[in-house]
Amino acid sequence: MNANLELAEIGALKRIRLGGWMRAIKADVEEAFRLVPKLKHVNLSISTSRQMIEGKFSGKFSWADIINMMCEAVDAAREHDVESIGANAEDASRTELEQLIEFAEAAKQHGADRIRY
Repeated sequence: MNANLELAEIGALKRIRLGGWMRAIKADVEEAFRLVPKLKHVNLSISTSRQMIEGKFSGKFSWADIINMMCEAVDAAREHDVESIGANAEDASRTELEQLIEFAEAAKQHGADRIRY
């Protein structure tokens, strides 16, 4: 990623916006910026459907935990002077509409520029 960012800076990659994709976990965001400090666009992704929360996370997290993890990740990214943040709701097609709305509102309140579902 660092090499691609340098190529974009010198104009070798025209009309391109490079972005990092990571789990919406604060520690992952911090590690990404440690490894790629010039990162300016990020996408933070976390499972939102009941099925994925129960299956992927083995029931360790509640819906409130998911929202909190996403918000902490967005906050952490904002601390690194990024230009844009996308908050991604994994498996949104099986997520309740009310929960998607809550997810989007929380992401926006914490500084996300885009919501992907």
